[in-house]
Amino acid sequence: MTGFTVYLFVRAPQSLPGSPGDGATSTERRLNALHVLRDELVALGIQVAPVPDLADLHVEITNVFATREATTDHRVVMVRLAIGNERLEFVCSDRIGRVPAERQAAKRIVAWLDSPGVAGAVRLPTALTAGLSTHSDV
Repeated sequence: MTGFTVYLFVRAPQSLPGSPGDGATSTERRLNALHVLRDELVALGIQVAPVPDLADLHVEITNVFATREATTDHRVVMVRLAIGNERLEFVCSDRIGRVPAERQAAKRIVAWLDSPGVAGAVRLPTALTAGLSTHSDV
């Protein structure tokens, strides 16, 4: 899978007055997941763009929940994809198949890019430039 470029991003969580939880901790979990997902995508041969205008696919880490059960901790990572007018949201968990959530997400992203119809939704250039020159031997 080459030829596709993704842009990864997170949004700062909206804190409501009196809401439980720490916005800084939530943002840190999202950013950590974003960095791990970037590494997983690069390992699978996907290019990661530094700015959205250079990317075919936008990938947002919408949330990361950390849970604790008895003696184990695990995370649930929520991801939103956008390519053209196509949108997809999915959830991955660290516990499924003993594979990190970000690796699952990277594999799902590659599978989605390989799916029929998605390749046709890839953005076209926003501007085309052409030059015309004439050469006369007269």
